[in-house]
Amino acid sequence: MFFLGSFLLGANLQVAAEDPTTAFLELRVKNDPDDLLAWNRLGGVYLAALRRDGDLANIPRARNAADESLRIVPAALNPAGLGLRAKAALAAHRFAEARADALSLAGIAPAHGESWLLLGDVCFEQGDYSEAERAWGELARLEPDASATQIRRFRMAFLRGDRVEASRCLDVAIQASEAIGPPAADLVAWCYVQRGYLDFTAGATAAAELKYRAALAAWPGWYVAEDHLAEAMAARGDYAEAIGIYETLVERVRRPELWQAYGEVLKAAGRVSDATVWQGRALEAYRADVAAGGASYYHHLAGFYADVQRDPAEALRWASQDFELRRSVAARDALGWALYLNGKYAEALTIERNALDRGTRDAHILFHAALIASAAGVPKLGGEYLRAAIAINPRCNGFHVHR
Repeated sequence: MFFLGSFLLGANLQVAAEDPTTAFLELRVKNDPDDLLAWNRLGGVYLAALRRDGDLANIPRARNAADESLRIVPAALNPAGLGLRAKAALAAHRFAEARADALSLAGIAPAHGESWLLLGDVCFEQGDYSEAERAWGELARLEPDASATQIRRFRMAFLRGDRVEASRCLDVAIQASEAIGPPAADLVAWCYVQRGYLDFTAGATAAAELKYRAALAAWPGWYVAEDHLAEAMAARGDYAEAIGIYETLVERVRRPELWQAYGEVLKAAGRVSDATVWQGRALEAYRADVAAGGASYYHHLAGFYADVQRDPAEALRWASQDFELRRSVAARDALGWALYLNGKYAEALTIERNALDRGTRDAHILFHAALIASAAGVPKLGGEYLRAAIAINPRCNGFHVHR
């Protein structure tokens, strides 16, 4: 299940790769380290750059800006600094830290919609969907017509398997974002990518491609839209075009998950030796990140060892660590699949059924559940899951990149 979980946090800041605002603010805080407003603004600019360009170095930069802000004025009197620290923690997958700060923020500034938006986002990433819905309910009460509210309604609808309502919410969010003067290009692009993902996961690859191109028309050069466009092209067999997109993307955006995706497309195109190189680079970077204390790539490591370089014990190790951080649908599915690969079929089925408890209608998860149920000695249930998966996406086991 794909979501840009921490993408829409805070103000709509569209920052170019060499934005002069960044240089100005960095000079400002260098000359005056006690400029509270400059630190808060700079942290927001770093997070906006992270969303636009994918540079993970912006996460510690944003965290440092938050720490400096809170050094100057404590959290009780500085909700902007507190919110910034929570956003940086969420981006780093430090969910417990992010939730603690988000709860404090909701207590300090309960009349501000962003307080509840942030708390709901953290809870959703943790898989605490009831609390996420409660927090987003407060957001809806305060800002019923905001695009941010519609986007959270989309996320809950998709979680529950209501694709029609999910699409409707995205369309409303796009209209609201386009009505802003100037239009909120980043929000529009995000919504189009999600619309494309709905199509892609239903087997409608051509329709997905159109949505991804619409995202790029709204926000040219956004790496997330380019990544998804390349995936859609590879899924319909246009490997040359997909490889061309990834060739430039991996040079511009140095994120290991893109290297892995590029490797998967190369492998599908028959360039196995080239694929091995890029997949090896991705694995090395994943492991380097966790060795340095990072938590962002537990899920990727679980998927890598489950489906790319099969090592059931390692897949279970990393899926278990990811599950300790969050109990989301995606984390449950990864753990269930890893347990299955280790021959622990009964445990795997329990976890996988939990992943589907909310009504999730994800064909890939249902396909996993079908194999797991059959292996666990419940073939009738396995058949039900398989039919459900095929009904959603007849190509449910077709090409896709791991995210």
